[in-house]
Amino acid sequence: QVDPGIPVGRNPGPMLLAPDGLLYVGNAASWDISVVDIDARQVRDTIFSGFAMVLTLVIPVRKFYRLENLITDRHLDNSAKVMLASGLLVAFGYLNEIFTAWYSDEEFDAYLTLNRMLGYYAWVYWLMMACNVGVPQLLWFRNLRRDPVSLFVISLLINLGMWAERAGSDFVRGNEG
Repeated sequence: QVDPGIPVGRNPGPMLLAPDGLLYVGNAASWDISVVDIDARQVRDTIFSGFAMVLTLVIPVRKFYRLENLITDRHLDNSAKVMLASGLLVAFGYLNEIFTAWYSDEEFDAYLTLNRMLGYYAWVYWLMMACNVGVPQLLWFRNLRRDPVSLFVISLLINLGMWAERAGSDFVRGNEG
């Protein structure tokens, strides 16, 4: 008797380890959130990049192991909706940083913001803005949310944008630890 859930001739080992790995990551993240003093920005960014990373991993596994009946288009659609909602929070946060730097009339904040936008590493800033603000707006379209290839590309670009956010903070502000 062959299990129809596992294609013949493929090693199910990595698939069997995936839930354990996801539980470990979830437990480690919840431990970090519970014992470390973090702000809303870090939680927002964690949810946003976390869903992008999960989709980056789940979509190829879904295809490779033929799990379309287990991980349905509805699952992908709902994950994309969470990514869209958290992406809107990320965009609001970025725009709030720009507005605060302008409205506060603090010379250092204004310089820092302009340096990020127009300085030597401006390309990192604009890459971050394009990938973390522009790309998630594609998720308003239902057909893109339910298309695994489009969703995979969008999740990769969001991961790139989150890398640019980290790299940009290291380049512009100095490594904060």
